[in-house]
Amino acid sequence: MDSFGEALRRTRCRAGVSLDVLARKVNFDKSYLSKVENGRRRGSRVFAEQCDTALGAAGDLIAAYEEDVRRHETMPAAGVAFADVYRRTFLNLGAAAAGAAALAGIDLADDAPLTEADVAKLDQVVARLRALDARHGAAGLWDVAAARAQGIVALLDQAEYSQPVGDALVRLAGRAYICAGWLATDAGRHDAAHTYYTESLALAEQAASADTQVHALANLALHAVILRRPRQALRYVAAAQRLLPAQPVSRVQAMLTMRRGRSLAMLGDGREAARAFTDARHTLDEDRGTPPQWLEFFNHPEIDAVEADAALDLRDGKRGAALLEQSLAAYEPRFARNRCLHLVRLAKARVTARQVVGAAEAASDALRLLDGDVASARVGSEFRLLTEQLHPHRRTPEVADVLAWYRTTPYGTAP
Repeated sequence: MDSFGEALRRTRCRAGVSLDVLARKVNFDKSYLSKVENGRRRGSRVFAEQCDTALGAAGDLIAAYEEDVRRHETMPAAGVAFADVYRRTFLNLGAAAAGAAALAGIDLADDAPLTEADVAKLDQVVARLRALDARHGAAGLWDVAAARAQGIVALLDQAEYSQPVGDALVRLAGRAYICAGWLATDAGRHDAAHTYYTESLALAEQAASADTQVHALANLALHAVILRRPRQALRYVAAAQRLLPAQPVSRVQAMLTMRRGRSLAMLGDGREAARAFTDARHTLDEDRGTPPQWLEFFNHPEIDAVEADAALDLRDGKRGAALLEQSLAAYEPRFARNRCLHLVRLAKARVTARQVVGAAEAASDALRLLDGDVASARVGSEFRLLTEQLHPHRRTPEVADVLAWYRTTPYGTAP
């Protein structure tokens, strides 16, 4: 059976209607219609209904759209359908994922002991999941990561291994649960996230791994900030800082100081927040070590972006916008999910600063990323809030275009 896009093109051509004419009839951009017909966008039911009416298709296009929806898996809870993204990316996981999947369900009948090479394969899968999250977001990854973590713990109970391999497995299980916790956070599964972080802390204590404990506490602090619990975040930051060695100065210290600044801004303490962000920058400049893999994203553009969030909490939209513009100008494209999130926040900052057309431009840039392969419940939630801010300006042409585009995305309907 034809896809919805193919059915739309066939119906339009049979009716002798050009893309330009159809675009005017359904009040959608011509380029959007072209993407749907070429399979680059799925479209929405509202769009399908409008096309069906405009082309006199007597329900055939609606039926084609519904069949398309049935063919694709849908994502749970967050209401965002991005199974196609993860189908593509998991096809590219390669031999490391295949090897790790085999190990996670290993047949122990032959009593073959696990080796350091086996642990390395599992570690590669966890690292790949983190990389996929940075690129795409976590809408379809958190339960995969949790299954990997649970599989590693099962190996601890069932497999044969030497003491060094066992120690490495415990540390890896802790890191895997941190990965699952972060992915669950980004997917909006906050109860699951807290459970996974707690598991990671327990495993880190068993392994006497201060690094893993600090990592888990740092993520718990961010989780608390996302849930707008700044005092809880400050407690997690303080606990992590107590586990750090006095020397040398490290990127981890800078990141924790940044998160402290974010929490203080949420509490309305602008002076101490500003001091914390300044200290974070100085500490980062002094760091001469190799950053841990989980902190590859952390740099000056990230501090700028987080300080911009703090400025918005302190109702300084103009400063927030300036910091986000500075951040985005230098932000690495491979961290697409974070970049998309910062674009949404830039749009919000510009609305606050009464730069409505500029807000629409930033929102359009974010939608282009969402139209590609970013799938994040956090981004979706913030975009919904952005549409509420944009709604009073809906008669501005640029804003009207953004709201119309947003209505075609899986994130929901604009106000």
